[in-house]
Amino acid sequence: MVTPELAREYARRGVGLLDPDAAVAALLHEIAAGDEPQVVFAGSVADPTGGTGADGADGTGGPEAAGTTP
Repeated sequence: MVTPELAREYARRGVGLLDPDAAVAALLHEIAAGDEPQVVFAGSVADPTGGTGADGADGTGGPEAAGTTP
């Protein structure tokens, strides 16, 4: 949960909030699934300040930058 002020700030930035019940259910589902490794690819927009993300968060890094190489 976040304060109403923080929720408004997140909304202004286009950041959605997780439904607490759905988040708990998803976590319990992941825990019950076991420890089979999975690879997750995610994308992000470039850093508007011109910075670079060491983990590939600046939008230029691939799986290697995110530490997901085999």
